[in-house]
Amino acid sequence: MIKLLCVEDSKEVQLIIKRTFLSTAQVLTATTLLEAYKELKQNIIDFIILDLSLPDGDGFEFLTRLNENEHFAKIPVIILTSKTQIQNKVLAFHMGAEDYIPKPFDPVELKIRVEARLKRHQQVKEGETLTQAGNLTINHLEQKVFTFFDNQTEIIELTSMEFKILSFLAKYKDQVMSREQIINAAWKQNFSISDRTIDSHISRIRKKISRSDHTIIAIHNAGYKFSLQTMNSVKIA
Repeated sequence: MIKLLCVEDSKEVQLIIKRTFLSTAQVLTATTLLEAYKELKQNIIDFIILDLSLPDGDGFEFLTRLNENEHFAKIPVIILTSKTQIQNKVLAFHMGAEDYIPKPFDPVELKIRVEARLKRHQQVKEGETLTQAGNLTINHLEQKVFTFFDNQTEIIELTSMEFKILSFLAKYKDQVMSREQIINAAWKQNFSISDRTIDSHISRIRKKISRSDHTIIAIHNAGYKFSLQTMNSVKIA
């Protein structure tokens, strides 16, 4: 269940939000900015509903603090406030707020808007986790590779090093990467890796993904690139 942080000093509004999300989210509440910061440190928050007028400051200050912290900057925020001035709306969106809902509000509409934003952010996360190239899928989180061929999904077994190399090249699809760049990306440390070692890894990867419509192409005196297979693709035996 998702964790929703409601930063709101009105106990009545807090109660309405808790009831609205009773079956879909765990609602944590904070009546001050200080309490909100504590909740952020103690919990993994998926979404924030934020009032602009709080006893110890305003919501814009809170948004600023969120944007300055790499751990909190991507948490989606909806502003829920009685401030309806256009300049406040402009500033809120400029600071990254997902939506701006004036009070009084319809709880059903609020729920729909929150769920829509959560769905969009989940899709963005999945997009960061997966690399899709034709019928080949690379799951970076689980370190797995799949290909869809002949109406079936096939798992491609790669070693840890092979996965690192393929992931790196797929990230820079259609761009030529030198052997030195591949070594730095896959080995991380300053090992003495020969060109032949790289060639061997590439050859094995290419064979394992041979049923994919993408492959790793050798570019003479330059390096390798991950690209769509063509009749002219250069291969190493």
